[in-house]
Amino acid sequence: NAEYMGTGSWGEDRGFGILSFDDMDDAEKFMATDTEFRDWLWLCGFYEIYLVPACQPFRTMNNYKYCAVEMFDVKNGQLFSCYANKLYDTIKSNNGLMGCGSTKNKYVKGMKNPRFIAISQWTSKEDFDNYCAATEDNAGAGPGTRIVALMDPFLNN
Repeated sequence: NAEYMGTGSWGEDRGFGILSFDDMDDAEKFMATDTEFRDWLWLCGFYEIYLVPACQPFRTMNNYKYCAVEMFDVKNGQLFSCYANKLYDTIKSNNGLMGCGSTKNKYVKGMKNPRFIAISQWTSKEDFDNYCAATEDNAGAGPGTRIVALMDPFLNN
C-alpha cells in the first residue's frame, strides 16, 4: 500500500519493508547468513536491498503510521550538501521523524544505487505532503525517488 512519487514506475503490487538492526555489523551478518532472504527467487527477484545506518530508533507504527523512503541521485554536490544539511530540520518542522539519512549506505542488490537514502516516519499523510511541498523548490537537489506507505501489518486490501 505504497504511493510512489518520483520518476520511473512503481506498480500497485509493490511495497517496501524495513528491517531494523542495532548496528551495521548485525545487518551485515544477517545478509551474509540468511540465505533465504538473499535468494534471488524471493519476491520473484525484483527487489532492492540497501543497508542504511539509522540516525535514531524507529517509533511504533501505532503513533507513526506512515513511512517514507527517499533515494537521492546527487548531481550537484554543493547544492545537495545545502539541501541535506536542512533535511532533518525540515522533516522535524513538518511533524516527521528522520530515522535514517546517510551517504554511508551499503548496496546489496537492486536496480538503483542511490548516493543518499533518507527514511522518515510520519503521523499523517498530510504532514508528509506538507514536507514534500516545503522541499519542492530545491533546484534539483531533492530525491529522484520518493515513496510513502501506510505501515500497517494488519491492513487487508
